[in-house]
Amino acid sequence: EAPVGTPLADIQTVKQFLDAGYGVLSFDQRGFGASGGTVTVMDPDRDGASLIALVDWAQVNLDWLQYRDGNMVLGAYGGSYGGGYQLLLNNIDPRRRLDAIVPSITWNDLSYSLSPGGVLKSGYGVALTAVGEVGSIANLDNEVRQLLINGLANNRFSSEEQASLIYRSNRYFCDGDTLPGKRAASTPRAVDALFFQGMHDVLFNFNEALANYECQSRAGGDVRLLSYNIGHVLPSGTGLISGGLSAPADFARCGPYIAGEMTLTWFNAKLKRDPGAQAAVNAFPEHCVVLESNGEGVLLNRIPRGGTEYPIVQTLVPQLLPLQTSVPLFTAEIPTVIAGI
Repeated sequence: EAPVGTPLADIQTVKQFLDAGYGVLSFDQRGFGASGGTVTVMDPDRDGASLIALVDWAQVNLDWLQYRDGNMVLGAYGGSYGGGYQLLLNNIDPRRRLDAIVPSITWNDLSYSLSPGGVLKSGYGVALTAVGEVGSIANLDNEVRQLLINGLANNRFSSEEQASLIYRSNRYFCDGDTLPGKRAASTPRAVDALFFQGMHDVLFNFNEALANYECQSRAGGDVRLLSYNIGHVLPSGTGLISGGLSAPADFARCGPYIAGEMTLTWFNAKLKRDPGAQAAVNAFPEHCVVLESNGEGVLLNRIPRGGTEYPIVQTLVPQLLPLQTSVPLFTAEIPTVIAGI
């Protein structure tokens, strides 16, 4: 068994899997660290080819891999960018080698992530462009860099730029899209998928996690979705929500369910097919929505969708200034639980 991935701090560690008897393939994504190429943000043609080459290399060079029914026993985990690669690999690997995945705080549709309602999230646009120029991902691909610069200049993406972002997203495959000159989308393959998403994430919000959950559920496999308090929050980027977390364990917890423990149990059930782990996974909830910074949550069989419309006065908010605009919509009477999208 070989989970592939890069660890998300405070949730999973390589040692956790090594101690449990797994082999771990850790790698630098295309354009990052010691890897060559440019950062193309999960482009199916370039990042996808690199991911398939990695798994092909493992099969040729590693003698400790295990196989079942002639196919490699393979899981994958990671957060944010490390969640995006799992969905892409599952979508395009012609040999369908992934058996179980655990994507955390990742996206479904980059065009929505960066420009909900067609209006750019300028703070993240600036941050991504700046990091691409001077930070650890100075190898940002020119196409991606220019796309972000154009979006910042116009406060929105053109239809072609939106399409380019969708092509780098799980949505492209879920919707069965086809773009001229690009890879035709194949239907996502069935895979056992355990999704985690930060309920406070303002880059990849919970709506995106639900879209991924629904897409993978249609494809088949055992699919679950839970939330916790980790997420992308400026200015820290991939950080933790600010204020009042009582203990590090609460970062990655929803009720009694802790992400790291669930991940190991998930792989033990799906990769090792351990009977005890399988029984534990069968008892996992379909959904857990975190409600408090201390990790308190509510278990749900489905994620409710709000349906009431409220008029909101159009408000001009200056860019990059820490201003808040409050618009009261609803007064909840105790005890009332508000959870959903």
